[in-house]
Amino acid sequence: MLYLTKHNDVYIRIEVDDPGILFELDDYFKFRVPGYRFMPAFKTGQWDGFVHLFSTRNRVLYIGLINHIEKFAKHYKIKYTVSPELDEAFSIDYEYVTPELELNVKGVGIIPYDYQEASVRFAIERKRGIILAPTSSGKSLIQYLIVREWMKSVDKILILVPTISLVKQLSSDFLDYSSTDDDFDESMVHQISGGKEKDAESQIYISTWQSIFKQPKDYFDKFGAIMCDEVHTAKANSITKILEKLSDCPLRIGLTGTLSADDTKTNKLVLEGLFGPVYNAVTTKKLMDDKTIAPLKIKSLLLKYGEEDTKNCKKLNYQQEIDWIVTHPARNEFIIRLALLQKRNTLILFNFVEKHGKVLYEMIKDAESERPVYFVSGEVEADDREEIRRLTEGHSNAIIIASMGVFSTGVNIRNLHVMIFAHPSKSRIRVLQSIGRILRKSDNKDTAIMFDLADDLRHKKHKNYGLKHWEIRIKTYNEQKFDYEISKIRLQ
Repeated sequence: MLYLTKHNDVYIRIEVDDPGILFELDDYFKFRVPGYRFMPAFKTGQWDGFVHLFSTRNRVLYIGLINHIEKFAKHYKIKYTVSPELDEAFSIDYEYVTPELELNVKGVGIIPYDYQEASVRFAIERKRGIILAPTSSGKSLIQYLIVREWMKSVDKILILVPTISLVKQLSSDFLDYSSTDDDFDESMVHQISGGKEKDAESQIYISTWQSIFKQPKDYFDKFGAIMCDEVHTAKANSITKILEKLSDCPLRIGLTGTLSADDTKTNKLVLEGLFGPVYNAVTTKKLMDDKTIAPLKIKSLLLKYGEEDTKNCKKLNYQQEIDWIVTHPARNEFIIRLALLQKRNTLILFNFVEKHGKVLYEMIKDAESERPVYFVSGEVEADDREEIRRLTEGHSNAIIIASMGVFSTGVNIRNLHVMIFAHPSKSRIRVLQSIGRILRKSDNKDTAIMFDLADDLRHKKHKNYGLKHWEIRIKTYNEQKFDYEISKIRLQ
């Protein structure tokens, strides 16, 4: 028999008749970490490579995994009971009614889409969970509507975002939506980043998790609701510690545009444990079919290299090959020519700042004297990034050279038409998040164009890393039912 009780808003406590079941639970909720064999703690014998989600000592498990406990009990034919307090934590005791709010975007009145309202209803009635809504589906409006409802019953609300840029952007979006609403103003939102004050009179705190994760537990006691934007990035220990410190915080919602199909089972269970079950709001394909976002055309350019290059690259390890690709003069010249051929706002995404991004920036400045050209990386101050975002909205032929780390997640520029994916990435999450940068509709955008650069350095039967990564991206495009075409281009 399993006896499930609520320990707090983070954990379930599990009591058993037979102590042997504790070890079954530990085995059921433990998973290997990818790459564990290469980690120092494993190599020295200090760690077995497993993450244990269930504590046999404290007999606790993340509360969001209650459904998995029920599956465990069914699998092992074990009876279980759920305490009334724990059952109440997941019961629907509040019927959400769409409020009559005046909503605006840049002074123009808007009405939420059906899937946005359904997402808000899920969050309010279920109290905890992860909303899976693709990039460009209007997650910030979903967040705003959830927060406005939470404000009726919660003294303090914490919203976590991964970057300083998103602290400013989300706050700006909230104020834009409420521009004609006398019940919401700037004083209600406190932005935390870097050395900013951690406390304020405001009801809503928007912060990067890096800015507050070292705060003591009593700092978090004031928050009755937590929202985590771009929750797929919440693998870091810091975000987990924040969520664990919020022991008296029953309202927990995560949002993301992407949960990777090949992500580790451990990370998925940690996210579900900390927040709750996943709610699929809408798909990118449906948004395109409904003309909610711009239709996407992917032009996959398979770059063919000379015989000598393919022969030499056969000897390279992964990092050496990637370095060789992004520093290849002919490849970079091709990127510059491709960008200059585009007559609308164009984004070039890179990964390495010094060896690639800055090189491309200097090359394009030397080649172009009339079009506005901007450079964005982690070195650029958040206020300057926000200014570049604002300026680009007003241009029709700007070129932005930006790092994937800064620009692939959350940055909202509606007036982007073309993206050149210049780094040979295989990350499904990063690819989909990057594509989202150009899908937002604008008055002068008929179709969003993405140029996906692939590097074919095959030599006889040897297939290079860059080509394998491209094949993974193609698999993602097929899964998402994106429209793409492949063209072969010889660099030499």
